[in-house]
Amino acid sequence: MLAAPRGLADLYVFSPQQRLAQLDARNETPGPAEWTRARQDLQRALELDPHNPAHFELLARWYERYTLRLAPASSLIPAYLEQAAAHLRRAAAARPASPYTWANLALVKLRLAQYDAEFQTAVANAWRLGPWEPEVQLALAQIAFRAWPQLGADAQDAARSAMRNALRRYDRELFQLARLHGALPVLCAVPRASASPLSAACP
Repeated sequence: MLAAPRGLADLYVFSPQQRLAQLDARNETPGPAEWTRARQDLQRALELDPHNPAHFELLARWYERYTLRLAPASSLIPAYLEQAAAHLRRAAAARPASPYTWANLALVKLRLAQYDAEFQTAVANAWRLGPWEPEVQLALAQIAFRAWPQLGADAQDAARSAMRNALRRYDRELFQLARLHGALPVLCAVPRASASPLSAACP
C-alpha cells in the first residue's frame, strides 16, 4: 500500500519522460498543449511522490525546454527559468551527489545571467561530482565559453579541468562550441588543447 502512490507517480512520469527524450534527440521544442499536459502530469506525480528528486528535475527540464520556443523578449522566459531553477534546487537538496543536477542548475542560472554564489557553487559541484561525465564536461565548457569573465577562480578551475578531460574524446565538439561562442582563446589556453589536430584554429 505504501508503494502504490509511487507506482502511480511513475505512470504519470512515463509519458513526459519519453517525450522529452524525443524532443532532445530531435532538437525540438514542445507545443503549448503538450507542455501543459506534461506539466500537469508531473505535478500529479509530485503530489503522489513529493520527495523524488527525479520528478523535480524532469519538471525543471520541461520548463527550461519550453522557453526555447518563446520569443526572445517574452516575459515568460525569465519566469519559467526561475521555476526551473527552483525545481532544480529541490532536486539538488534531495540528491546532492548528482553532477547532472548541479550542471543543469548552472546552465539555467547562466541563461538568467545570475552569476552569484549559487551559480559558482553549482559549477564547482558539477565538476567535483562528475569529472568524467561527458554531458557534464560539455555543459561546463559551454558555461566557460559564454561566461568566462563571470566565473570565480574555483569555477574557472572546474571548467578548465572539465575541458581538459573532455579534450581526450570530444575535442571536435569543444572546438565547435568555442567557435560558436567566439571563445577559442578560452579553450586554447586549456592544457591538452594543443594536442588536438584542431588546435590549428587557435589564435
